[in-house]
Amino acid sequence: MYKISFIIMVFRGDGIDKIITSIANHLDKKLYTVNIAAGASDGDTMGQLDPEITFTNLHTTSIIPLFFSLVGYLRREKPDIIISAGAHLNVVSVVANIVSGIRAKNIVKETNTFSLLASTARNAKNRFMARFILPFFVAFFYPKADAMVSVSEGVAKDLLVRFPNLKKEKMHVIYNPLNHVLISRLSKEPVSHPWFAGSHEPIILAVARLVRAKDYQTLFRAFALALKEKPCKLVILGEGEERRALKIYADKIAISEHLVFMGFVKNPFKYMAKSSVFVLSSKEEGFGAVLVEAMQCGVPVISTACAGPIDIIENNKNGILVPIGDEVSMAKTILRVLGDNYLMETMSKEGKKRAQDFTVSKTTATYEKLFHELLT
Repeated sequence: MYKISFIIMVFRGDGIDKIITSIANHLDKKLYTVNIAAGASDGDTMGQLDPEITFTNLHTTSIIPLFFSLVGYLRREKPDIIISAGAHLNVVSVVANIVSGIRAKNIVKETNTFSLLASTARNAKNRFMARFILPFFVAFFYPKADAMVSVSEGVAKDLLVRFPNLKKEKMHVIYNPLNHVLISRLSKEPVSHPWFAGSHEPIILAVARLVRAKDYQTLFRAFALALKEKPCKLVILGEGEERRALKIYADKIAISEHLVFMGFVKNPFKYMAKSSVFVLSSKEEGFGAVLVEAMQCGVPVISTACAGPIDIIENNKNGILVPIGDEVSMAKTILRVLGDNYLMETMSKEGKKRAQDFTVSKTTATYEKLFHELLT
């Protein structure tokens, strides 16, 4: 039996922790014992874990205290493999492993395009850290990891170009998994909102955090252009610090009457299944799991051509890629899809087919193969 420790910053049932939970739950429990350690957690999400998986709350998300908590955790647990996710936590994990002296195999998982972290950071402090401090630590400590996992080819290429001292042979591209059975079941649930129940106007759906990196302003401008040509609605699922600013911007460009912010919803899939088109307007995406989820729900997808989506979408077949920040191209593409039933049906069919390439079993098998290579 080998002991695997997944290290994450916050365990709350969405984002990277949802991915880690899915992988951890499906690892072969005859070969691996699994623990998830997090700086903080939402107790309501503990029920998502397989009963055989243990959970450790480190009770801090501040970097220095987290480092010391992690060192103590590693000395107690003595895992054979440590997997961390996100550049800041990856650095802390590598250093803690060295200081603890346990000599576990270190896997650092890169979930975002590193070169874009500064431009999409939430505030000036984070932009400064991403531009001037973090690159130094990544360049020094990532080479000490035993393996690097990137969630897309684009993320991997960006990291290797940005840091030429990293060894290509240590880099592994492993896509994030999708829980097809759960999504299919949840997508069939009813939606009570009147736009979905009684409106004859097509619905454009976006599902993402309300943050700068998702570039909702470009989507809003594209929607305003599309509205001039065709009556339609825009539904936003997600929360974030940009909500107030986005509402003000929507008022400014006169689209609020045709737009609704629904906040965070536990089941976005029922909305996906009943929408006319799904649009992802991000400046950057490490992978873009929400695109695969939308594909599984059968809705045609449009996305900006950033790192993750270009791995997922075969342009004009199972989805359509548009330039980043180009509202004119996005508006034209939205109108093209909404005006062509054959195209919508084809994209829906091919999208569902593409979604089958991102199963939990495939992802887990790839991780287990990597574990075997590191441990033998």
